[in-house]
Amino acid sequence: MKVSFFQTCDIQNMGSVLVAFATQKILERYADDVDLFSFIYSNKYANEPVLKYFYNLPKTISKFFTIIKMKRYRKYLSKYINWNQAKFIANEDIENFNFDADIYCVGSDVSWNPAYKTHNHWDYEKRYLNFIPNDKRKFSFATSFGIEKIDDKLVNMTRKHLEQFEKVSVREDAGVKILNEQYGYDNAVKLIDPTLVFDYKFWKKYIPKSKIEEDYILVYDLNIEHKREFDKYVKKISNKTKTKIIRISLGYKQIFRCGKTIVLPSMFEFLSLIANAKFVLADSFHGTIFALNFNVEPICVLPRFTPARMNSILSLLNCEHKILKDFNDFDILNRTTDFKHVNKVLEKERKKVDEFLSSIFHKEK
Repeated sequence: MKVSFFQTCDIQNMGSVLVAFATQKILERYADDVDLFSFIYSNKYANEPVLKYFYNLPKTISKFFTIIKMKRYRKYLSKYINWNQAKFIANEDIENFNFDADIYCVGSDVSWNPAYKTHNHWDYEKRYLNFIPNDKRKFSFATSFGIEKIDDKLVNMTRKHLEQFEKVSVREDAGVKILNEQYGYDNAVKLIDPTLVFDYKFWKKYIPKSKIEEDYILVYDLNIEHKREFDKYVKKISNKTKTKIIRISLGYKQIFRCGKTIVLPSMFEFLSLIANAKFVLADSFHGTIFALNFNVEPICVLPRFTPARMNSILSLLNCEHKILKDFNDFDILNRTTDFKHVNKVLEKERKKVDEFLSSIFHKEK
């Protein structure tokens, strides 16, 4: 049996590529052949001409080196993710493509979030697999809206496509609510993010040995608004905990901020940095949930654009007390996580994933 899954995969985002990798590994439990079609973001680093920033030399240099590293990173990912070789650049490519999979799946991450813009030829409806022939089986696996509500026009546009899905699962409480109240769809199943389906023992097989000997706080901020205040807070946390600062950046633009910056690490180096940290301070959903999965204390800053998924998982794991609401809150260091409870809940949720996928792939049996 062959299954092809679709995901808005931004290769410049650690969480996005790890979701693709995890989804592939999960589906390989149920299918003989698994590949990924990617709804590709309009990649600003890949598509924008560097000379556009000639008036700002530091920015030009940053863009140049980021583009070089991104090209190497794409080659690296091909070792671990089974990308389908078809390139969907124009609608003609879809019309000429041989849809040979038995089942099609729209994968996790924020595939149904209209705020995330894809390539010009990929409109929002296509994220509901409207281009897949109607006689093909379809389902969604832990797909995310990432927001509390979507525009009613988009609901009316995509409702007919959603009705063709055998089963629908989403990743957060807000997604279930959107489907129930806006789509009138009552059978949605809430599942954990694919990366959480595997425990630390699984990920440890891929994680390289840490090269950092000292204790450190790992900082992974993607959309922090008040950067100066945030960095002051990071420095104070570092002083209070007597830990050095390691910062993960997706480009070279953060190299002048506090701490040592590691630019675009490999996805498994990214996991190593989390696994060996004393604290993980992040506004990243996946930075936070990997910390929880690896039993590392997180300090969570709710992301501006997609707080729903962070709120949902923290509520599930009883970790709302790890949300940082004020840059004067240092007591958060003393509000520890009950990792025994976290691990117990995740084990229970992993069984739900198996039940959901078994009901699809073992349907004939």
